[in-house]
Amino acid sequence: MVFITALALVLAGQQVPGFATHYNGWKLVPTDNGCMILKAFERDVVIGIRYDARRNDLRLAVGDPTFRSLKEGEIYKLDILLTLKDGRSVEFSGVPFAGTTGSTPSIFTDSLNGRDFMTHAETSSRIKINRGDISVADIDISYGSGGHIWALRRCAEAKAKADPSDPFKD
Repeated sequence: MVFITALALVLAGQQVPGFATHYNGWKLVPTDNGCMILKAFERDVVIGIRYDARRNDLRLAVGDPTFRSLKEGEIYKLDILLTLKDGRSVEFSGVPFAGTTGSTPSIFTDSLNGRDFMTHAETSSRIKINRGDISVADIDISYGSGGHIWALRRCAEAKAKADPSDPFKD
């Protein structure tokens, strides 16, 4: 659902005031609680990263037409491995991803520690997502030398500053 909503925003052409709409192939769009970047890759794979700076909440979505056997709403524990440009790796183990089965089968996280993930993603060249020993995604994300992650962070921080957190808002 998050992935489909974000894709609809991209198609609608919304943009965040004061920010460019594209960062080396990544599209920056506003969301209800922050900002999101999206990029289409080969084989019609799409990655979306949404960040809410108020809550330090980051959600990662991957849409891939080959994910045909996903079950709607089922939770999959996956490992995310970021390969840094200096050759080191950072792993986020056992991350829960929910499956969606819309027009493009997708998986998305419920929530990651945003600052921690983005600190490493800014200097990453690859993202790998595995289900045990099985590769789910292995994508070169080095386009733009981290500029897309920088833009996502700054955009979400600007939105948070302009619209402070309401402690009763979900």
